[in-house]
Order: sequence, then structure tokens, then C-alpha cells
Amino acid sequence: MIGLDSLMSSVMSNSRRASSLKRFGILTVEDALTYYPFRVTDPVPRGGLRQAKVGESIAFRARIAQSRAIPLRARSGSRLEVTVEDSEFTESGPSGVAQLVFFSHKRNYVTWMLSKLGEGEEVVVCGTPTIFNNTLQFTHPDVLVIGAGRDADTAEQALEKVTKPLPVYHATARFSSERIHESILEVLSALEEQGEGSIADIVPESVRESVTDDDGHILMTRFDAFRAIHRPDSVAQFHRGIHTMRYEEAFVSQISLLQTRRNAQKTEAFPCPDVSAQPSSLQSRMLASLPFELTQGQESVVSQISQDLAEDHPMQRLLQGEVGSGKTIVALLAMLQVVDAGYQAVLVAPTQVLAEQHYRKISEQCEQLGGILGTDGAPHVLLLTGALKLVERRRTLALVASGEPCIVIATHSAFSKSFQAPRLALAIIDEQHRFGVEQRDALTSKSERTPHLLVMTATPIPRTAAMTWFGDLEISELKGLPGGRKPISTFVIPEMDSKLMATMLWHLRKRIDAGERAYVVCPAIDEASELGAGGSGELSAGSKASPKAATAESDADYVDLFVDDSLDDSETSEPKPPLHSVQEIFGRFSGLPQFEGISIATLTGRDDEATKNRVMKEFADGTTPLLVSTTVIEVGVDVSTASCMVIFDADRFGLSQLHQLRGRVGRGGTQGWAFLVSRADPDSVAAERLEVIRTSTDGATIAEADIELRGVGDVLGDAQSGGKSSLKLLRVVKDAGLITRARSDAAKVLEAADGDLSDQPQLGGAILDFMRGKEKFLTRT
Repeated sequence: MIGLDSLMSSVMSNSRRASSLKRFGILTVEDALTYYPFRVTDPVPRGGLRQAKVGESIAFRARIAQSRAIPLRARSGSRLEVTVEDSEFTESGPSGVAQLVFFSHKRNYVTWMLSKLGEGEEVVVCGTPTIFNNTLQFTHPDVLVIGAGRDADTAEQALEKVTKPLPVYHATARFSSERIHESILEVLSALEEQGEGSIADIVPESVRESVTDDDGHILMTRFDAFRAIHRPDSVAQFHRGIHTMRYEEAFVSQISLLQTRRNAQKTEAFPCPDVSAQPSSLQSRMLASLPFELTQGQESVVSQISQDLAEDHPMQRLLQGEVGSGKTIVALLAMLQVVDAGYQAVLVAPTQVLAEQHYRKISEQCEQLGGILGTDGAPHVLLLTGALKLVERRRTLALVASGEPCIVIATHSAFSKSFQAPRLALAIIDEQHRFGVEQRDALTSKSERTPHLLVMTATPIPRTAAMTWFGDLEISELKGLPGGRKPISTFVIPEMDSKLMATMLWHLRKRIDAGERAYVVCPAIDEASELGAGGSGELSAGSKASPKAATAESDADYVDLFVDDSLDDSETSEPKPPLHSVQEIFGRFSGLPQFEGISIATLTGRDDEATKNRVMKEFADGTTPLLVSTTVIEVGVDVSTASCMVIFDADRFGLSQLHQLRGRVGRGGTQGWAFLVSRADPDSVAAERLEVIRTSTDGATIAEADIELRGVGDVLGDAQSGGKSSLKLLRVVKDAGLITRARSDAAKVLEAADGDLSDQPQLGGAILDFMRGKEKFLTRT
């Protein structure tokens, strides 16, 4: 595609327009053509004024009989009244008269309109009539003046222009959809002058001609698709163009991911054979020491991973599992298989709190086996975080660099240049959406061979969403919960219901008196904080409502990444009340009679690591059994005695994040309760979403319901303003069949080319763009 060259320079020649277009992310020809309308208007019927019906749009030809400007009495400004009649343009039947009305407080506008719409001018009018004083009236209709050098040379040209379907774009009050459309049409017209070769196809012709839509039409060329979308002759043609570009997105995403997987298979990994059948193996001894039996789901996933680890090419696997489904023991068994083979494994956690928790738990389990001992006698379960003292850090790095078999539990420190593990055979990434592709790839440079890769997530991801974004990985689902876990009881509490609120608070006191713990989660840190747009997150004082305002430890929930970008318009929402903060709720709870004599602690992403560790330790041992926090406790925090989770402003969180938070309680075999405190209107979509999580504990069901209910909104707004996703049309639930078809087609193209796409530069460029967009999209904060 053409870049920011003379073509775009002409479009951007007006500095105001250039500034407005940049706000929508339109900088290049590609940006302009892929700034898609979210809907298209229906074609407007032609007719005479006598055929006009109140409330129904019509386009007609008329002559101006009179124009006058009348000052407004109650306020400054004028009302421009233009009387038109169509008697000379009606071949048969009665003629009609109508009044066109325009309001403006700008004198220059009124003067300009009076000069344009003068008596005797022939016009074409398009609008929706009403009746005022027994006269047909059109308020602010579209009016085209006919004549050489005017709005249209002929009436037929004008009628064709105003009656065709019109694309509607996401816009602002200052820069309307019509102005965006004009800018895009300028680009399109300039490209048409250069010929169809100015827009090359990305999807191979053989594939394009084999794919049809519901009406049996094959895919358009890219050039024709852009014309059909931005200058459609019919609604059907518009949707055909959208279908073409939607398939292109699906095809590019799938061939990108399949090529990545194919390339990974060509590299060498350390093979780690499965020796679990040998009683002396670490894996076998660990299984024998467990006080519980693996679930059927765990056994299945362990078997899949074990087979992958035995291969001499690297495993690339995504492990999805519900909160509390037992992913950690699966990871430990995989690492023990690697150590049994004489190699090294690293488990990377997103926070120091979680890394230290993994370290303590895994160390305790390995100590039951007598430790995993190296030749120097040191226990080879190692912790590597930024908080380690320099001496400890150097000792750990030296031990790993020696190549001794070991398990390393690390934070982002594992990505630093100082971390070298020459015999690293397995890298495990916990909560993968907290890490970028580049960070994961950085681990491959740490070893003499490419490590096997296992990425884990407790965030529910719909199947087709996983296929779209993680298609380069084999996907395993860990279903079911370990024995002894009870389903969590979930309640939606309207905040204005004082009786229910009091009952909930007394329930918390009762559970605390029984020796249990309770979390209270708020979306903001203090009264100056705001919730970032496009998701829920913890914000610091003074933060503005921006998608980038959330802290690293309180990412927007993952379902927000897969909001269904449908072509429906979104409604304007009413202003929402201020969010509850940790500071506010701590103050309120401290003065309540329900918590008299109870120590209450707070925890936010603003606290340093030492404070976080102290607070979590005192919460776990019961010193402060009630913890008011932000979503910093969302991932990996494991306090077995925690039984209650209260979430304020639950209607402002994504369902996936609510599901994650709910999974923090009931982990020790006790009954768990989740209370979703909401100020949402009972008939709102937010209330409907909360009802989904109240009635379901299945993560996949919750993820798909969230997508279906939320529809347009967060993601479309981000994508259309230079956002992070390279997918602007593809819908991960509704387009499941299209994605599956595109994956099959992509696999055939790669197979036929033996993975070499060098003779298809347009496709190669699209793949590169997709992978760059995927990296930014999956690591947004």
C-alpha cells in the first residue's frame, strides 16, 4: 500500500482535518481504507412530495420558491425557511409544497445558506418529513443544488448520490461521519485513477475464488471490497465487501500463526523422556507423595505434556484451566520430568508475590523428596527476583549458568541478559497475558537449544479466540476441580438495598469469627482514582480515565480483548457514579459495628514488595483477617482459609476478571462466597452480565456470554483509533466457522509452498503486520 506520500499529503493538506484524522489513527492510505464503517444506511426511495409520508425518508426533485431568515426570539441565532415545490418535475399526479428548515446561531452560515438556496434554484432534497402547521416540513435535510459547478451537474447525479446506501463511521461532534467519509473517498478516488493495481490482493487468487458467502458469491478483490464498503451501490454489496475483508483478517491471522508454529518445529530442543514409570524418578516420587489423586483432567494434560517433552523439537503449548483447577502441580510434574532428564526448567510468574508463593510451595513439596540435589549439595529449587540481595542473586545466576539440573522460579528477571541457562529445556509462563511474545522469545536465547514452552492461564478464552490469537500453540484445557473443592455461592447485592448489605457484612463477621478470611476488592486506590476505559483496573491517585492508566499488576481482564466487534452502533451511556476506592471502603468498614475489634489491612499495587509480603502474611495467619484491596490479589494469591470475596462496583468489571477474583476463595475445602456489589440498573446490560456470572461457574461459558452481551464498545473504539489489534472486523464467536475455514485454507497454502511465502510479498507484509499487532494487543495495560 501507499504510505504517507503525496496522496495522503493532499488529504492531509488541511491541518485541522489532518489533526482530526490522526485522532482516529488515520495516517496512511492503509489506515484510511481499513477505517471501516460500523453500519450502512438503507437506500432512500425517490418520489414526489405528494408521496412523502411522515417519518419515512424520501428523496425528491424541486424548485425553490422562497428563502428567508427569521431571527429566533428566545435565543441568539436564526431559523432559515426554504419553501420548495415540485410541480414542474411531476409528470403525472398532483404536485406538492414543503418547507425546509435550518437552525443556526452562526450569522455567516445563515448568509451562506441564503446565497446558496436562492429563489428559483433547482435542488434535490433528501430527508425525513414531519408536519408543522399543516405543512410538510424537513428539518436539516440534505440539499444538493443542480447546475454546472454546483453540488451536482444533473438532477440524476444528485438523486443517485443521496439515495445510495451511506456508510456510517465512528466519529466525533467536531469531525462528523460525513467528513470522514469524504476523506476516505478522496483516497479511494485517487487510487482508482492509478488503476486496480494500486491495491494488491493479499489472499491468493486460488483461495479467494474458492470461498463464498451465504449467497454463493466468491470473495471480491481487495480493490473491489474497499469500493463496496466505502462507496456501496447497495446494502448487499456493502456486506459482501465486509465479508471479503473479514475473511482476509481470518486468513492472515491463521497463516501467520501456522507459519510461526511450522518454523518452531524446525528448531532443536532437549528431549526429556518420560521416566515416571520408574519408582526412583522424581516425577514418580512426587506423585506418590501427593495427599490427593490427580483429576482425570490433570492426568490427561500431564500425559500430553509428557509426550511433547520427549520430542527433539520444542513443545509449544497453551494450558487453560479454571482458577484452582490444579495447573501448578501439572507444571511441577513437567519440570520434574525435565530435571529427571538432567536439564533445567524455569517457571516465570508475573509478580514477586506470586513467584515467592510458587517458590515456597514447590520447595516444600520437593523437600518431601529429600530435595533436588546437585553435585554441590545445594537444593536446586531456586528463586530469582529483583528483590534478591546482590550476593544471593549472583549465587543463583552462577548456579544456573553452570548447567546443573534445577528448577528456577523467577519474575521478569528471567528475561534479563544476566540470566543464562545453557541447559534450559523447559520454560513455563504463568498467566501468559502478562508477558509479551518478545519476552517469551527472549527465553530461547538463554539455552543451547530452544526450550520447550508451556504458557498457562486461568483467564477464560473462547475456543475461536484462542485459535485466533494463540493458533501457534497447541491448546490443552484443564477441566474440573480437584477433590474437596466446593462450588462458590455467588450473590449480586444491589448497593442501595441496605438490608441486604447489612446481612452481607454480618456474614463476613461470622466467617471471620469462625477463623476464615475475607477479601474486599475495590476498583480504585483512592478518591482521586478513576477506572481506565476499556476494562477494569487499579489506578493511582490523579490517574486519568485512559486505557493506559492501569498499573501493571492490574491489567484489564482478558475477555475485554475479545469483545465482539460487530457492525452495530453503540448507545451513548449515562454518566456513571464515582468508583469506590480502597481508601474509602477501609474508612467505612473501620467504623462499622460488624467489624468492631477486627483488624483490617489494605493492599494496592502502589505498595512496595516488602509491604505486600507482610500484608499477605498477616492476612494468611489471621492477624488481619479482613483485607481491602485492589485487583492486585487477582492472580495466583492462595490463602486456603479465605472464604469470602466482596467486590464493589462489580458491574464495572469484566466477567472474566470477576471469575478470576471469585476463584481466590474456597481453595482450602471450605465453602466459598462471592458478593458482587452493584449500582447497575436492574434492566441494564451490566445487570444482565452479572446474572451470567451469578448462575455459572464455567469459565468458557462466562467468556462467550461476556462477548455476546457487550458487543460493540471498548475494543472497537480502541481499534478504530489506532488501537492495538490488527483485527478490526473479525468476530471471534460469530465468525467461528469462517476462522476454521481460513485456518484450513492457510494450512493448504503453507503446505503447497513448503512454508516459503517469499514469492507473495503482499501476504508476507500482512503477516508481519499481524504479528506486530498481536504483540501489542496481548500485552496492553
